[in-house]
Amino acid sequence: MRQSATSHLRRLANTKLKRKADGSQRRRGPSALRPSDLVRARYRYFGPTLAREKLLEWHQIAVSTETLLGTGCGR
Repeated sequence: MRQSATSHLRRLANTKLKRKADGSQRRRGPSALRPSDLVRARYRYFGPTLAREKLLEWHQIAVSTETLLGTGCGR
């Protein structure tokens, strides 16, 4: 391999190791609830704005109203 290709591969490998070390690529465990799961379970009949306020107030989860529109809020 050429020198530049080898150094490029090393940089890629180091970047992957750093990401795994700091947890930025960590997957959610089965016990971790997503905001959409909480909305479907507890705030299904709330409108997206009220559901967003309850997520922030009771669960300390900040999401946008637009994000909640796709979860079936208010239907």
